[in-house]
Amino acid sequence: MDGTVWNIPDYRDPPMQERRVTPWVWIKRILFVLSLVTLITPLLDVSYRRQAAPVVLPAKRLVLTALMTSQGPWTSSNAMQTLHLNLYSGDGAVRAQTINRVASIVQNDAWPTLSTLFATAAVPDANIILFGSQLGYESAVSENFTGNAVDIAAKTGGFTVGTTLYLPIYKYVSSGPVANTIAHELTHVFLNVTGISRVIPQWLNEGFAWTIGLKAENAVDPAQVQTLLAQLTAQFDAARRSGHMAPLTTATDVGLQKNFEYNLEFEDYLAVKQLETGYGSAALPVFLRNSIDVGLTNSFAASFGIGLTSYEQAFYNRFAVH
Repeated sequence: MDGTVWNIPDYRDPPMQERRVTPWVWIKRILFVLSLVTLITPLLDVSYRRQAAPVVLPAKRLVLTALMTSQGPWTSSNAMQTLHLNLYSGDGAVRAQTINRVASIVQNDAWPTLSTLFATAAVPDANIILFGSQLGYESAVSENFTGNAVDIAAKTGGFTVGTTLYLPIYKYVSSGPVANTIAHELTHVFLNVTGISRVIPQWLNEGFAWTIGLKAENAVDPAQVQTLLAQLTAQFDAARRSGHMAPLTTATDVGLQKNFEYNLEFEDYLAVKQLETGYGSAALPVFLRNSIDVGLTNSFAASFGIGLTSYEQAFYNRFAVH
C-alpha cells in the first residue's frame, strides 16, 4: 500500500516456490507501510510476541452490522451478523473529536467494504487503539517489538497484534489513508481468526487486504487513490520491462534479500484484482469460505475455473517481459 524503491529478485528459472509465512513475512509487512510514507497509506500485519491488550474502558464501542445477502458463504452454527469494535485512547493526546472522526470512517467507509467479504463470519471483538503523540505510539511499539523491529515499526502508519490495531492517528492528515489502513488491517484480522490465512498463499493474503483497503480509501478520496495507483503502476511497469518482475510465488525471505524496483504486494493486489474483474466480486468470499471447507486447490479451481498453480504462471506470463 506505495512510493519507495524496493529490491527485486532476479528472474529465477527453477520451479517457483509458494511464499512461506516466515519471520521475513512480518518484517516485509512493516516495510510495506514505509513505502507509502508520502501518502501515509497502510501499513502492516505483524505477528506478535505478546498480546498487549487494552486495560482501560473503550472510549467508544461500535456495533457494526454486516451487509446481509440471501445466500452468504459464511453460514454456520457460530455465524455472527455484527462485529463489536472498541476504540481506545492510547494516550492523553487523543481528543474526543478524533475518536468520533475515526468511528465515522470505520462505520461509513472501512466496514461497508470489509463486510462484503466477511458478512456473518464469526470473529471476536476487535480493537483500535489511537495514539495522538509520537511518544505514546513509540511506547506501544516498544511493548510489542524487540531489536531492529522497534525502529522500523515506529516509522509505520500502524500495526496489528492479534485482533488489535495500533494506529498513530497523529501521522494522518486526511481521512482516506485512515480508511485504507483500518480496512486493510481488519482484513488480516478476519483472515487470521477464520483460519484462512493458514490456508491461502501469501500473495492472496496481501492481495485481499490491499483490495479491501484501497476500496475503502476510494470511498473517501478517489483522486488520491488514482494518484497512488499511478505511482505503483509506473514502478511495476518499469521493473517488468527491464525483466525484473518477480513471480507471485516468490519466497518472501528470498525477496527481502534483493533490491526491489517496485512493491511486491502491489503485484499481489493486481493478481486479486484480475480475479475479481474476471469472475465478479461475489466469487471472492465464496472462494475464501470454501478454502476451509474443501481445501485451497479445489476451492480456487471451482471459483475461478483454473488451477491455482496455472493461474500463478499465467499471471506471470501475461506481465513479464522475457
